[in-house]
Amino acid sequence: MLTKEEKGGHLEVLRERASERELRKLMAIPNPAVHEFVARAVGLCNPSRIFVCDDSPDDIAYIKHMAIASGEECAALSTPGHTFHFDGYFD
Repeated sequence: MLTKEEKGGHLEVLRERASERELRKLMAIPNPAVHEFVARAVGLCNPSRIFVCDDSPDDIAYIKHMAIASGEECAALSTPGHTFHFDGYFD
């Protein structure tokens, strides 16, 4: 069980990296252990920002767009909305 100070510390870590929208999506999960887990992962991985996918069509479209924009996926297929991804030997 977390103390009030620990809960506040986890929320502060999340507020530093998540927009209000992303923080609302994360807080919609009614499990403080999830919030703590994400805050600890942020502390370990040090991301510049946090994105929380809630499976909405907008979030899914954003993930697909970013995968293509970053070169992780390629959209050079004849079927609209489909992409492909190749992993290297060391991935």
